[in-house]
Amino acid sequence: MNVLKEASYLKQGDIKRINALGVSETNQIWDSFKASKFEPFWKMNEKLSDWSSIVRVPVRICKGDRIFQEPIVPQTEDGQEKTLGQILLEQFEDLFRKRDDGSIESSCKVIVQGIQPSLDSSIVWLSKNLSHPDNFLYIIVRS
Repeated sequence: MNVLKEASYLKQGDIKRINALGVSETNQIWDSFKASKFEPFWKMNEKLSDWSSIVRVPVRICKGDRIFQEPIVPQTEDGQEKTLGQILLEQFEDLFRKRDDGSIESSCKVIVQGIQPSLDSSIVWLSKNLSHPDNFLYIIVRS
């Protein structure tokens, strides 16, 4: 539950949604997770996120034997959703570069939940659809 609180704080800027859960709802989250019953888990987990007011995206980037955890602001200064490539360019300027057409490229392999998403993928979409049960989005970067 503490990691869910951490992720909730990063996303919303507070943990009011988790603190507002009743004992039975908290138990349902924990019990469904322990029993590998993910449908009830994700149903309860949806109550913890208001994607319209997301402040930061909880992300953990694994590169080699290091894990980088940075609070990721999901929008650019002009209000556009950031992409996976933009996030990785900000974190690893030596491994990713911006082309003349604005797209991001790299010789690294980027893996999220076992797939290689496009570097043009929205970081919010990836977080909403591919986060782990702890509500963090894990990104693997292989050189």
